[in-house]
Amino acid sequence: MKKKGFFVIFILLVVAVVLTIVFINLFREKDTGALVRNVHSTVTNGYLNKDDDKNKKIDEYLTQLATLGDLSDAQRNQVSNYLSAYAAFETFGDFFDREIVFTQYTNEYKNNRGAIENDFSKAQNAVDGLYGYLEVNKTSIGNSDFWVATSWNDCDDYMADIFNYTVDAINRLADVYQSSATSNLMRNDFTQVLFMATENLFAETTEKLTTDASAGRQVYTFVRRYFSEDGVNYILNYNYNDSLQGKVFKILENGTVAAEYQNLLDGSIVA
Repeated sequence: MKKKGFFVIFILLVVAVVLTIVFINLFREKDTGALVRNVHSTVTNGYLNKDDDKNKKIDEYLTQLATLGDLSDAQRNQVSNYLSAYAAFETFGDFFDREIVFTQYTNEYKNNRGAIENDFSKAQNAVDGLYGYLEVNKTSIGNSDFWVATSWNDCDDYMADIFNYTVDAINRLADVYQSSATSNLMRNDFTQVLFMATENLFAETTEKLTTDASAGRQVYTFVRRYFSEDGVNYILNYNYNDSLQGKVFKILENGTVAAEYQNLLDGSIVA
């Protein structure tokens, strides 16, 4: 009887394991809906919404800072780069909000979804912190340029977090997009080199954050050129443009040393 009882228990355990595996496979995430909702919420109700009150307040603050003589050259470059980068983030947010819905579940999605959502959450926390600081101290600020300049010592860490976490989220979203987007018209070799160039430009902005204010402007101009609602027409028409396909192939083959890569940066590749 003891052997029979042990056998019954063993069979029940095996059945339980099998049922658990079946349950997990039936109900685990198999689509990209969770990330679609997270991106949409961040763009429509969060810090990537250009019409959000917190966003507007931070934009006004950075714009005011960028013109102050009380800042050092390094600080002014830093502020200008953050200001341009934030505008680029908003354009990218709109792009992914429009397009990420047309994706399917892949390993790239599975491996990056959590990190992307975490990046957005931490960037939003930094936005909330900066906005809260500005609200608490708005009476002290008044019309004092000196106070505004001095406040940057308390606020630059917030902007660093917003910048770093959002750049990481965008780079990861690009990886997800290239592996998961279902439309060959919107996901192709051209989007691959566009995302590569964007990652390079963000890295250059990071490197030149305090030394060259044009770095942020360059990434903003690039993102607006190719990822705005009008700019995506270049992506849509890529499969019908033999000349552009040839230039993109050379970039994929030779990387940033290709002459065509500079044409990509300055926009003449689609002229």
